[in-house]
Amino acid sequence: MFQGMNPQQGREVAQQLQGQAGEAERWSEEIKASLAGLDWVGPDAEAYRSEAAAVISGILLPYV
Repeated sequence: MFQGMNPQQGREVAQQLQGQAGEAERWSEEIKASLAGLDWVGPDAEAYRSEAAAVISGILLPYV
C-alpha cells in the first residue's frame, strides 16, 4: 500500500503556488499604483490611500 506524497506532483503544486503568489503580488502593486495615481489631494485622500494599501496587503500578501 502506497503512503506519502508523489514527489513530482509535490514539485508541480509548489511551482503552481509560486506562480499564484507572484500574481497576487503584482495585483497588489497594480492596485496600490492606481490608488497613488488618483487625482485627489488632502488629508482624506492620504488616509484613504493608507487604509486601502493596508487592507490590500492584509488580504493578498499573507498568502504570498
